[in-house]
This record gives sequence, C-alpha cells and structure tokens, in this order.
Amino acid sequence: MNSKTNLTFPHHTLEPDEVTGSVSHLSPLVYQQLSDNLRHIVKRLQDRSIKRVIYLHGTFVGNDAAGIARRIGTRLPVAGYQLRRFIKRGVDQVSGEHGNFTASYIDQVNRLLQPSIAATQRDEIYAEKFDWSGENNHLGRLIAATQLINHLADLKKSMSPNDRILMVGHSHGGNVLAMLSLLHHAERDMVAAFFQQLSALTEDIRQMSDNRDIWSGANALLLKEDALPQYDIITMGTPLRYRWPTNRTHELIHLINHQVHDPHRPSQAWVPLQLPDLRGRIGGDLIQQIGIGGSDFTPSLFSAGERRLNRKLGTIFEPTVRRRHYLRKLSRGRRESSDGRTFLVHYHELLPNQSDILLGHGVYTLQDLIPLHLAIAATELGANLR
Repeated sequence: MNSKTNLTFPHHTLEPDEVTGSVSHLSPLVYQQLSDNLRHIVKRLQDRSIKRVIYLHGTFVGNDAAGIARRIGTRLPVAGYQLRRFIKRGVDQVSGEHGNFTASYIDQVNRLLQPSIAATQRDEIYAEKFDWSGENNHLGRLIAATQLINHLADLKKSMSPNDRILMVGHSHGGNVLAMLSLLHHAERDMVAAFFQQLSALTEDIRQMSDNRDIWSGANALLLKEDALPQYDIITMGTPLRYRWPTNRTHELIHLINHQVHDPHRPSQAWVPLQLPDLRGRIGGDLIQQIGIGGSDFTPSLFSAGERRLNRKLGTIFEPTVRRRHYLRKLSRGRRESSDGRTFLVHYHELLPNQSDILLGHGVYTLQDLIPLHLAIAATELGANLR
C-alpha cells in the first residue's frame, strides 16, 4: 500500500455492493428541551474533555474559491494574503449565515459555551472558525487539510494530554476533515510516500505560510507520535466522497437535512434528474447529493502544474471515480456514510419555512440552530462508550 503504483486511500464508490453504514432518523424536536439547558450541554462537553470547537465552512464561501489568490501568493505573499482577506469579507457579506460560519456565528457559539455559570477558566470551551480557500477540487481540500494539521499541532502545545477538540465541517469542509483523518491515521511509510509523490509535482505551486512548503510541515508532524491533539468530528451536509479510517480514535457523526419521500425507502434521498422536478419542496439537502465524485471543478486555469497535481490526487483519493458514471450514482440517492454514524435530521419539523434554504444545504449554519447542534454533540459524542 506504500508503493507508488498502489498508493490510494479508501473512498465512497456508491455502488450497490458498497458497505452501508449506521443511519438513524432524528427529529430535532427531541432535542429542543435539552438545547435550552446550557448548563447541561456545557457540562457534557466538559465531561468529554472538549476544550475547543473549530468550524470549517464548505465550498464557494471560502477566501479563494478560484485559486487566484494562491497563484498571486506564490510570487507576492503579502498581496495573496490581502486578497484572501478581501474575498472572504465580500463572501461573508453576500452569503451571511446561509451555508457559512461567520464571525457573528462564532461569537454566538462562544456566548453559549462560556456562560457566567462556568466554574473556572480552565474548564471553558472556546470556538473558532478555520477559513480555507473553498475550492471545489482535491487540491484545495488537501491544502486546507495540511494547513489545519499545522494549526492543530500549534493548539496542542497549550493543551493537556487528555484535552480534545471538536471539529465541525459543513459541506466539503467535512471532506477536508476526512482527508486530515485519513492522513493522520495512515501508516507512517504511506504518509512519507504520499508527500514524496506530491513534492515531485509541486515545484511551481508553493503556498507560502510562514515561509514553509505547504507539505513539509504537515509531513513532519504526521511522522511524529502524538503530534496532534485528540479530536472528534461532526459533519453537516457533507457529500459522500472520501471514506474515513477504520482505526480512528475519534467519534464521527454526520448530520444531513432529510425528508422522507418514499415510505418504503425512508433513508433514500429524493434526487431530481430533470429541471421540472425542482418545482415545489426540495425534500432535504440536494447539494449533499450532487456533490459526489465527478462534480469537482478544474483548479486554476493559470497553472498547468495545479491541474496535473489535482489529477494525481484524484488517482489517490478517488481512483474509481469517472464523470461518465455520475448520473447513475446520483440516481441511487444514498445518504449515509459507510463510516461513523449518520443522522438524517428532519429540520422541516422545526423550521418548515427555512429547511429548503440553498436547496436544503444552508439550514445547518443558521444561528438559531446553534443550541440544537450543541445539544446533539453533547448527547451523541461518546454515546457508543456509555
């Protein structure tokens, strides 16, 4: 598995013989009463030793969805950094809280996690957001994963050995976390082979961050024992792309906006294959469905090197995916991941007029639902151990 000819990570094939995962239907009304009890929520998260919550947005609401700022940053790092800040401010103003984790969202989470009842500063839980490019391709997600690996290692320096981090990824932000998890739990020789192959293809696409190669810092950290803190992961509306390691040490929960359209197949998504099908209600998260393998965009038109690298990453992370198979796999309407626990959340029971925002993909990031999602995290994280 560590040779150049067969270096691959597991991915969702969405074929009929693919292993199915744990899937349950969840009514948000069940958690309403608990979501009003902040003391209990914070206590449960503290019992899990969670000290920080990191939120990752999805595709198109990042700071460089077209990859232009990265290209500029290879020659002019300061200009690239300033352009990313400018892009992200504009995106936040346009999208607001729909499908995006804004600064006001994080402020609200912190107000809920740090009520006046907190016993000591040592027990407090802090939330932050992790901005990444938001590119709709393997390369953009991998750069985000390697940057996050470095960030997690920095956070661990101020954490106790048993402290944990909860990472929440919306849309392809969840697939950034899947990439991170696959690399973190891979065998060391496989990690070394992976970064060695990438280094041979990246001479002209350096991403400047403290004057370090984008790969070298993450590579060195992943080859060490216990370089990263312990963490748990919750995904929201994440398309079925990369699989998750079977030897993981973290809890893995997937939340998906869902409405039952066929009583005989209650967990199957309704997938509109023609435009007239979109009339009326969406029936759940449509973007989570159409974001499967074969839906990526080509990286920067300004760099043939980036396109070559992205094709190479495709052979590593999704070797069996072909665009010609896209509609056939989409029509199966599969919702659940093969790994972790998938909860099909009936958001329409709680927010009948808002569950279809952004084709059902924007409901997760509404600030009104922060207490609900914290309640789900407090209840379900570690539930298999209790």
